[in-house]
Amino acid sequence: MKKSTSLILLALTLAPLILSQIESFFFRRQLHNALEMNDRLMVEALFMQDHRMFIIALLWLLVMVLVYLFLLFSRDYGPKDKDWRFIWMTFLLLGNWFAMLIFWYQHIWKATFNIALQEE
Repeated sequence: MKKSTSLILLALTLAPLILSQIESFFFRRQLHNALEMNDRLMVEALFMQDHRMFIIALLWLLVMVLVYLFLLFSRDYGPKDKDWRFIWMTFLLLGNWFAMLIFWYQHIWKATFNIALQEE
């Protein structure tokens, strides 16, 4: 995998976190304004509205977990030992993007540099 592809994968991994933080920021800001105006109906409406960015972020996270599981079981990336693959699979499913970042650094970024060094 090229360095640019590895960095794009990192950006796609961090995107759900960024999306959910943006949604959370705007929700808190609207809620604060509604509470300052003492507008009970607006507060109820804020809690009843669907949070599209959270849903998009969760679906994106699910897709990224599947991508990382594919990379885990591909021959080029991930550990070769089956026990470690099972441990990483469990870690990716339970740890989500925290585990993805660690997996990205340990197995994708380091492999990218190893391939680049071998080509020189």
